[in-house]
Amino acid sequence: FGPLGMARSRTGVLDLWDAADATPTFMGKAPSGRADLARAKDGNVAMPHGIGADGTMHPMAWQSYDNAAGAGAIVSSANDMAKWLVPHLNQGRANGAAVLRAETVAELHAPQNLKGRSQFPFEGQRETYALGWQNARYRDLDYVAHGGGVIGFPAYAAMLPDRKIGVVVLANGFQSVGDGYTLHKAI
Repeated sequence: FGPLGMARSRTGVLDLWDAADATPTFMGKAPSGRADLARAKDGNVAMPHGIGADGTMHPMAWQSYDNAAGAGAIVSSANDMAKWLVPHLNQGRANGAAVLRAETVAELHAPQNLKGRSQFPFEGQRETYALGWQNARYRDLDYVAHGGGVIGFPAYAAMLPDRKIGVVVLANGFQSVGDGYTLHKAI
């Protein structure tokens, strides 16, 4: 995080919350039973939201994903995630220094296997999967993206490396297919 200037990023939920205010397990409840922003160690955080039994959105307690660190333990901001895209768009360079080798970035983005139909159906190409990145073609440009997030925090990062354009969209709402809350990916 340091070389990229990602000062708002953390490696886990417990950097922002006491253990009593974050769920210790996937899909669990916080031991305190609270989803209270006033209890955060840093008040400049978003609260995850879910859909309650009555069909309305409500704040939820943060969940710890430390047991699946590579799949969602990083806590960050849209600004910091944009900084993370910089070396991906500049052959490994950020803030005037090499943080990755250009060959490493090329390998991270290189197709490793076939994924299936493209999310851009009129492009006539199939998508591939790289090392953590989905690859496609969009209007004759390479398109590199990754979506996901954790419960209450859907996320999407996309790049057009040929144009040096990158976008990160983070949200704090419920995420599932066809529920109307997938706006983060549409952006």
